[in-house]
Amino acid sequence: MYHGQRVPDFPAHPHRGFETITVVNQGIVDHADSNGVAGRYGGDDTQWMTAGKGLQHSEMFPLLKTDQGNPLVLFQIWINLPAQNKLVEPGYTMLWREDIPIVEVKDPNNRESRIQVVTG
Repeated sequence: MYHGQRVPDFPAHPHRGFETITVVNQGIVDHADSNGVAGRYGGDDTQWMTAGKGLQHSEMFPLLKTDQGNPLVLFQIWINLPAQNKLVEPGYTMLWREDIPIVEVKDPNNRESRIQVVTG
């Protein structure tokens, strides 16, 4: 959880030759990149960003609440692109929570799990 007046962030930094998959379980992320793409996502949204031949991007975590904490829970997976795709054009795709399929399964003991499918 973040406290204080400073907005926590990862200011502009380079990426090249890989993809990141960012799943935000709680909180908000503000994304901006050198291709002019910007957006806000959070609360079970997922972003796929393909860095390809390279871009600068930043991730900011805005402090929207002033009377309580601004928790952020996310995880990010980095995928190395195969050699033939290292120099593709950068881009990103949003998977909004309402569009992400959820699969419900039960184990042999009848315990239920819910799985968000963000890749196939």
